[in-house]
Amino acid sequence: MAKRTDPETSGMIYIVEAQGLQKIKMGFTSVTFGARLAVIQTGSPVWIIPLLVWPGATKREEMLMHQAFEGDRFQGEWYWYTDAMRTFILSLSRSLGEKGVTF
Repeated sequence: MAKRTDPETSGMIYIVEAQGLQKIKMGFTSVTFGARLAVIQTGSPVWIIPLLVWPGATKREEMLMHQAFEGDRFQGEWYWYTDAMRTFILSLSRSLGEKGVTF
């Protein structure tokens, strides 16, 4: 069963790509991004490429992102890496400016 987190919990939203699979993962973590990335990479048969990290984001913001891309969901927190998703990531990166980390 999924762990429930208060929607106002502050942490970071990350978006990573599964290299060569045309899939991305949008997630939320309250641990360091490096620690979270290590766990994702361990369970993946392909390289995981960081695309964006949004420090100071809330669980609610992550939930809204999942809702917005429900139609592109592959499984769980994994989504097809569509043109709309690329545009969204670029737009979010620009709006975050120095607050966000883009790779």
